[in-house]
Amino acid sequence: GCALDARLRFGIALTVAKIAGSEYCQAGYVFFARNAGLSDEEVKDALEGTSPVRQLEVAASFAQCLVESQGTIEDSELDRLRDAGFSDREIVEIIVTTGHALTNCLLTNALRPSIDFRP
Repeated sequence: GCALDARLRFGIALTVAKIAGSEYCQAGYVFFARNAGLSDEEVKDALEGTSPVRQLEVAASFAQCLVESQGTIEDSELDRLRDAGFSDREIVEIIVTTGHALTNCLLTNALRPSIDFRP
């Protein structure tokens, strides 16, 4: 099973979609995040890479750093995740979730599918 809950996974995905500039992924992740129970405010925060919930903010910030640095991160970034209470298993899942979201964004940016998500 997943070490991260849906709220955290979609929060990361929304942050990555915004950074990558994928309108399709932003629309899709907003749709799925709302279905997973994220509020409009939580969705807005995730798109901005912020959150009043410390774990969500730290994970989103890490995802942003991971994407922008192309995976070359400082030990202090990992320490920040651990200080926020993430286990090594959860950290690996944050990295995988970030990579998965980024891959989806690259595909949709390249192929430019029409946005077909309905509220």
